[in-house]
Amino acid sequence: MKVIFEDKKKRLIRGQEEIKFNSHSSRHLISITARVKSKKQISAGATDDEDLTIELDGKKFPMLTGPQRVIDSPASFSGGALHNLSKTVCLVVYLESGHHRITFITDEPIATATFERLEVCVLDNNDKLELNIAKEAEDGDRRPWITFVIDDLPLLSFGLTALVKRRYRDSDDLKVIVDGKTWTHPSQDEQSEGSSPLEWFYRFWYFAGAILLGTIRLSYFKTKLPKGLHYIELFADRKPYLESVEFDFSESPSSNQVPNLQKYKDSRLNKHDEEIFQALIYVESRLGYGLSSTGHASFTDIMQVGNPSDPALHVLNNDKSKPTESEAYSGKVAVVDYKGEAKVNTSYESLYWGARWLYHKAQDVDAHGKQVWYSWREAVHRYGPGKEAYTEVVWNLYKYGKDPDGGENIF
Repeated sequence: MKVIFEDKKKRLIRGQEEIKFNSHSSRHLISITARVKSKKQISAGATDDEDLTIELDGKKFPMLTGPQRVIDSPASFSGGALHNLSKTVCLVVYLESGHHRITFITDEPIATATFERLEVCVLDNNDKLELNIAKEAEDGDRRPWITFVIDDLPLLSFGLTALVKRRYRDSDDLKVIVDGKTWTHPSQDEQSEGSSPLEWFYRFWYFAGAILLGTIRLSYFKTKLPKGLHYIELFADRKPYLESVEFDFSESPSSNQVPNLQKYKDSRLNKHDEEIFQALIYVESRLGYGLSSTGHASFTDIMQVGNPSDPALHVLNNDKSKPTESEAYSGKVAVVDYKGEAKVNTSYESLYWGARWLYHKAQDVDAHGKQVWYSWREAVHRYGPGKEAYTEVVWNLYKYGKDPDGGENIF
């Protein structure tokens, strides 16, 4: 893990503020610490609390139960809950190479919040991630403390190493909430044989100081969550200490129970207009006789899917260098994984895997796990670098035979 950007200047945000940074294509950890006040802490005449939300490159992080609700989501800062105590939101997200921006948006009518710290780190694209936190909560009463936002990743499990102490009258406690569900320790479940009244009383606080009595505990949580947006919330009571966090972003073994999507043939792929491929091959490699701007071979790789800088083969083989992608078929969702079969050593293989990649980019999986289709124009856009200029060149060649080099019409 390497820190690539930091902002430690504590300041008052009024209205909206934007912080920009540059990075390369990789998984990132973005940690944001801020604090907001309740209306009673602002002034006697205040009519509302301070609230702060964040966006990353324009992307919002809403409540899972209400995609339109951003304020009061686990990734936001609510004065009514925090009462001017600090909270940290940690985003684990894959970012492409280039410019990025984090936007801080305060809520009317107060429109203020206190920014404390921003840290951006580049991570390895491994399934396992270990973070050394070494942080003690400010002394306070039952409030959000740290939220981990897992964006567009599966989560097989995670582990927490924490210390809670027994204190006079009110001990340290730490609550663990995953996607809105509060986790209870088996020994604190009222259904567990032999559980004591004290354990049942603290059943919603996974780490309870009155029970653990100052001993440090490492606990693992088997979540088996599919790829998507997930929130891990840690609520603090008094001053719990978080030593470290471990994540396992592997796919759940249950994904092996769905059909092997790589073996079936879909009628949509067989009925495509072959002129789309003619246009793509011409634009990508001038039918194999052109020069690649990256120096990658054109004669063999006519569809340019074998270019090392292209994500196609990495995603198709699920080699973990890129985030995994899935497809839906017959009502079930499975990770695309050819286990190393996708390779380009001949022009035939380039055409074969190029067709498979275009087919993959022509579809998506909606929130209900159903297969949805894009138009062929949008599929071409998703196949290429994501720039409209590229899409326009391919589409004009496909629809009108317009030579991108300015010569006579080709088709």
